[in-house]
Amino acid sequence: MSTDNTDFTSPQNQTPAPFLFLKTTQEAAPAEPDNGLGAFTRSLRTAMRRWYGIARPVVGQWLEERADDLRNAFRDGWDETTTWIKATVGATVLLAVAAVAVMCLALIAQSAVDGVNAVAGVQVPEGSGGQTGLLASVTSPVWTYLQSHTVGLAVSAPTAYGAWILTALGTGLLSFLTKAFGARLAWGATGAATGWMVWHGAPADGREVALGITVIAFALLSIPALRGFRIRGY
Repeated sequence: MSTDNTDFTSPQNQTPAPFLFLKTTQEAAPAEPDNGLGAFTRSLRTAMRRWYGIARPVVGQWLEERADDLRNAFRDGWDETTTWIKATVGATVLLAVAAVAVMCLALIAQSAVDGVNAVAGVQVPEGSGGQTGLLASVTSPVWTYLQSHTVGLAVSAPTAYGAWILTALGTGLLSFLTKAFGARLAWGATGAATGWMVWHGAPADGREVALGITVIAFALLSIPALRGFRIRGY
């Protein structure tokens, strides 16, 4: 009985024997190693997935607690609101007030500068002012003092004169409205500076009278400016 060694391999696998070895070797060969960037990327991705799996429930719980705080604030009112909400609202309001105050001060300063520039060429009259001359007894010595002591400075005499007027009005108004110690201290310092300029800017024969009028004027204006002021123990 003869043995038939006929190969009944299907036509799809008819690969010559020499090339069959190369095909098998190519299929079993490992992938070429990369330059290290791919391994680092895979490690980083794996670490991020792990941390995300750990942090997700924690962050979710934290956000849920903050949402409960907001709901409780709307339901229970301001007194029962948690501290972080009060701090956030307070900081927001403070920043908004500060921004508005800065804009207002910028507008006031610009208006003062425009006003001073408009009257930069106008000389403050020396002598009688108004009907009594009392106001000129204060303003004229101040103007004279500023004219003689701003030579060589970056600020001009009209600008310094306008700043003095704005400071006197601003500190007096703030002291009257706020009753704050800082505003009252600034008002007192403005009065002292005015007296100094009047004494040194007035004529030698009339400086005592000019200083006396200045003191009386600031004393009368201090009645509304220092309203509510009390010395401790009295």
